[in-house]
Amino acid sequence: MTSGKKRRVVVDEGECSGCGKCEDMCPHDAIHVIDEVAVIDYDHCDALGGCIKTCPQDAISWNK
Repeated sequence: MTSGKKRRVVVDEGECSGCGKCEDMCPHDAIHVIDEVAVIDYDHCDALGGCIKTCPQDAISWNK
């Protein structure tokens, strides 16, 4: 049985350095660094997780 919760990538704002690597790699323009923190636009995010692999701070992960 599934919970019905949509799989999403999330940003730990306390860990994000605002480096912009995730923003640069996102092919769907779904991540933007605002006030030195990555912000995900879920209307554009395809949830493939490339940003998770790209983040040098491990600030992006799958929702729990």
